[in-house]
Amino acid sequence: MMELNEVTAGEHGSHVVNLLRREVGAWRQAKYPQTTRITRELLHFWFLNPERDSTQSLFFAQREAIETAVWLNEIAEKSNPGQHLLRQLAAAQKVSASPENNLPRLGFKMATGAGKTVVMAALIAYHYFNRAEYRNDPRFADNFLLIARGITIRDRLGVLRVDTRSGVEAEDYYHVRFLVPHAWRKEMPELNKRLVITNYHAFEPKTLQGNKRSAFDGKLQADGRKQNATEDYSQLIARLLGNFRPGSRLLVINDEAHHCYLPREDDQKAEGEDTEEENRRAAVWFSGLVRIAQRFKVRSIYDLSATPYYLTGSGYEPYSLFGWVVSDFGLIEAVESGLVKIPFLPTRDDTQAIALPVLRDLYAHIRDELPKAGRKTAKVRAKAEGRQLAEEPPRLPDTLHAALRQFYEHYREEYESRRHSAAAFGTDRFHSPIHPRCSLWSATTLRLPRKSINTSRAMRSPPTTKPRPRASCPDPTTCSPIMTPPPTCNGTSRRRS
Repeated sequence: MMELNEVTAGEHGSHVVNLLRREVGAWRQAKYPQTTRITRELLHFWFLNPERDSTQSLFFAQREAIETAVWLNEIAEKSNPGQHLLRQLAAAQKVSASPENNLPRLGFKMATGAGKTVVMAALIAYHYFNRAEYRNDPRFADNFLLIARGITIRDRLGVLRVDTRSGVEAEDYYHVRFLVPHAWRKEMPELNKRLVITNYHAFEPKTLQGNKRSAFDGKLQADGRKQNATEDYSQLIARLLGNFRPGSRLLVINDEAHHCYLPREDDQKAEGEDTEEENRRAAVWFSGLVRIAQRFKVRSIYDLSATPYYLTGSGYEPYSLFGWVVSDFGLIEAVESGLVKIPFLPTRDDTQAIALPVLRDLYAHIRDELPKAGRKTAKVRAKAEGRQLAEEPPRLPDTLHAALRQFYEHYREEYESRRHSAAAFGTDRFHSPIHPRCSLWSATTLRLPRKSINTSRAMRSPPTTKPRPRASCPDPTTCSPIMTPPPTCNGTSRRRS
């Protein structure tokens, strides 16, 4: 995986993520000194609140990302190690000789399923309430701009708008994820006026209509095409952020931020990808941020992504991590923590092939036999010609049938094995899957010692803080037989090879 080669052994201890982890860990142990009152109350409410139910606890990946952002915003400049880290990040943020292209970006690497949207909500609440209390403090943003790659993700981020309904009807993340103390909820509706959620396509200038068009609109250009009047950047920003006062403090949050970068000339092509089109989209996104940073006071741009590295053809070293990544929680750690599903690899191959195992590279062996696309087009064409297309049922390759049969048999055997084990213990482990003391992943993940950025086992550094003692499960036989037991449970952890 990419994570195994992100940093070399020599860079491991001095990498900015691990240096930050050490400083943030010490600050965490001291219970967040030198912060504002609002910040301290929020951090204690999220992470040190004894009355907080275990089902409301945040994952460690979320906690570390939030703490790192707060530490960099309020604490870093107050110490020599912090100033050194800020200089390192400033150097990493320089991607161009033009100063306006060097944006104050901070990257948070979080595997898919680790809860990036919750981190966004917490950071918005952190800035919003601090700004309300300390209006003239330049560290806290007046307004918020969230940018997604596509419409679907943009719509999902709607949970970051405050739901003005009361009680259990509210569905925004500030309420559902218990990110705002109940007494503070009355101040939340004002946030909606200060929040814009969009996708990067909004940075593409639109064709002007009506009396906004120029005198040259519709005239022929030198190449024979008609000239269309489009927005300039001042009109674009007025359309997108017209409710925000120019010069106000703006916090930008990029989702799937690995699609936002300044492209360079590169002859490399990524197999199966349109490199030119990907670079064009990245340039639209990046240029929009540059223009916004010239109109507003942008102190920080938070980049959240599961894969914050450069793509092939971008003009940078392919798969190299963004230099401004400050928090790392990759796929391997997410699998180990139980936040994502464990990948399944076949343990036997009964296809009778003499060469390499077929089922470990299934698609390459069956792609030519799979049903072809284009049926919808054929139906439309047949209808236009006044005939009816007789479509045969799809015929799946025998090898695919064999793979599915083996996949099913594996889980059937696993089920039977665990059912017999449950009978031997005299418990019904399938109807009482998890003991109350081991109820949720969110309650246990916080107790995991954090690993270093490089997830290769041979290169992991020991945790910088002493982990809490593991709680014993009162009855290990009641832990889930379907999922790996939580790390604080004494049930046996199973892992596939």
